[in-house]
Amino acid sequence: MQEENISQITDEALHETGLIKAVEGGVYPIHSVTIELPIAHLTQTFSLNVEAADINQAALGKAVGQHMSFNYASELVPNLIEIELNAKPLLNDNTVDGLNKVTGTLSGAESVTASDLLGLVTVTDNAGKQTNFPYYVEPIMIPPNSK
Repeated sequence: MQEENISQITDEALHETGLIKAVEGGVYPIHSVTIELPIAHLTQTFSLNVEAADINQAALGKAVGQHMSFNYASELVPNLIEIELNAKPLLNDNTVDGLNKVTGTLSGAESVTASDLLGLVTVTDNAGKQTNFPYYVEPIMIPPNSK
């Protein structure tokens, strides 16, 4: 039998087929499901809300090692790599060529993130376009806030 690429994009969801490698319970009702996607040549971990998907948790745990077809939604979220102030890197001196750069005023970094949940920092460019970044606010980020 010839393997065909069954990865498809519909109007609202992506469709894949893969091998379930691991299932881990998280904070209920979220579970992490690691699936090997042979067509894409990668292994990806997905967050699954067992209540929203009406999935039996016991059956999910027994599914490791089985192939499955599934639909999922994916959202592109910007990733904050570095912040520069006056052309000097503040976080990790991470400069990576070829990535998009956003220039503008930083907001949302008024105080250090005090929980284990990501905060949200925003860069607003001169035209008023906002780019949001889920990020743990570090002390070094407070001085450039509003600049």
